[in-house]
Amino acid sequence: MTQTTRRAASPAASGKRMLSEQIYAYLRDAIMRGTYAPGEALKPQDLAKEQGVSLAVVREALVRVAGEGLADRLPNRGFAVPA
Repeated sequence: MTQTTRRAASPAASGKRMLSEQIYAYLRDAIMRGTYAPGEALKPQDLAKEQGVSLAVVREALVRVAGEGLADRLPNRGFAVPA
């Protein structure tokens, strides 16, 4: 008989998820308010530095924002606010 064990998310994973949610909300609101101009590049490295989070957290948030159509994902060039 086998027993399946489920692991709770590690504190680090939970923390990353919460940070990603915060950055996602920041980006969504900033784009909708016009903080970033249409066509402006959303540079993950710059955003990570500005917000004091890791690059992985910013990328995850940008993918979500792009999934909602609030940012364009540009092949080999990153992300930008839709023109």
